[in-house]
Amino acid sequence: MHALRLGSSLFSVLAVSVAAQLPSTGSSLPKAHLPQPTPIWFTFDDYPRDAVIQRMQGSVGFRLILGTDGLVRDCIIAQSSGHDLLDQETCSILRRRAKLDPPRNDAGQPQVSQYDGRITWHLPSGPVKLPEPYRTVGIEVRNAQPVCWIDWNGARRDLSAKVCARMVSELPETTAFPVKLNVSATPKELGF
Repeated sequence: MHALRLGSSLFSVLAVSVAAQLPSTGSSLPKAHLPQPTPIWFTFDDYPRDAVIQRMQGSVGFRLILGTDGLVRDCIIAQSSGHDLLDQETCSILRRRAKLDPPRNDAGQPQVSQYDGRITWHLPSGPVKLPEPYRTVGIEVRNAQPVCWIDWNGARRDLSAKVCARMVSELPETTAFPVKLNVSATPKELGF
């Protein structure tokens, strides 16, 4: 079990356990292997805000179908947590972050494979500090200078040039403007 310290509270963070807990579905694909050291695919920040508010918890059994490059091609819920939101978020995160070591055939070529696992979404007892909600930030170019604005509770506010420059510096050089991004930040981090 991994733990993440946020402020003065210790949160239980999602635990990944081995595939032996899943029922057999009769798949004939070879099994992929976790790279070492074991990757951390989930953190407390991934816990869906609505699931925290509603105190949803549960274990999600999943099957990943992996390409020869070890990237996820499909994610199947083999055993539901009982909450669609947690099930959907599990596959969404795994599709973006998971990469495994594909098995190789006798000729040494990587194979399409599968990985079976389980994620346990667990909240600590007591109150939980929610992360800041996501906000939409727009970046456009006016008079050859980037200008950033944020939709803050339905009102559009311009961000300071310093904050805007920091955001623009983190974008790939090939970014086409205007662009809209979703960010999770406090008002202080955004300069107001």
